[in-house]
Amino acid sequence: MNRVLVTGCNGYIGSHVVKLLKEDGYHVEGWDINVYNEDHNDVTHFLDKFYYQDITQLHLNTGLPISTGFDTIIHLAGRPIVPRSFSEPFSYYQNNLSGTHSLLHFIDTNHFIYGSSSSCFENLSPYARSKSAGEDIVRELAVNYTILRFFNVSGSDGQHHMIGPCTRLIRSCAQAILEDKHVKIFGTDYPTPDGTAVRSYTSVNDIANGIVESTVTGPRNTNYENFGNPKCYSVREVINAMKSVTDEFKVIEAPRRIGDPAETRPPDSSNLITHTQTLEDMCLETFLSEMNKKSDTRV
Repeated sequence: MNRVLVTGCNGYIGSHVVKLLKEDGYHVEGWDINVYNEDHNDVTHFLDKFYYQDITQLHLNTGLPISTGFDTIIHLAGRPIVPRSFSEPFSYYQNNLSGTHSLLHFIDTNHFIYGSSSSCFENLSPYARSKSAGEDIVRELAVNYTILRFFNVSGSDGQHHMIGPCTRLIRSCAQAILEDKHVKIFGTDYPTPDGTAVRSYTSVNDIANGIVESTVTGPRNTNYENFGNPKCYSVREVINAMKSVTDEFKVIEAPRRIGDPAETRPPDSSNLITHTQTLEDMCLETFLSEMNKKSDTRV
């Protein structure tokens, strides 16, 4: 039985991944610190072992009862919020760099899968630069590895949710409906067809399936691989898609934000995942996930 360690197992992508791994018969161990406290996904029933483990502190844990030999490590832990990285740059470099370095230094594996970000193409924020530097560490220290750049992950499997502060567009639209708030369009003067920023939106279910498939196919040992949807959408198109499958909500136009490029697209068609869900699918899944999460909180 293949033994897999997933860091960030209680997070958004991690929760979807450990579920699929366990369903496929893997021995799955998970590490997390629940950085958003109560806001996390409970995946203990999909894990053979769970440890509340801060990967930046591995050097202090000389006597930890943890396994050190894994067929695959899927590294998804880290600080992920772009706007916050401008106000807390040191914590982003500390967590996203030293955590990756510690994991590679202290834990043995035949295949290190690193969850990176499409923001590495522009490197316009401390978050992006920390992930880009993390990629460099993986290339230098990992014996065998696969670096996966994710593009605007959205949607839900119906059981697990996005967690932490709401910074993603599709989730913001869902919350605007549920809480009678508005969504801001940051920038309407970009050099794009409708003036709003264009992004690749990728289903978390497709992402999770692709990660699990990467454990089967083995290390790529390439510069990076794209985990994105080649079909891209503008901010206005996403807003219209959400309205088409749910309800109306308020929209306000605002100036551009620092660190936001006009477009972020997969640079070629060599994506490793098969895209099975439409933009409307991702919008509806996210809305239902936020609605269920809100209901659970009130109980």
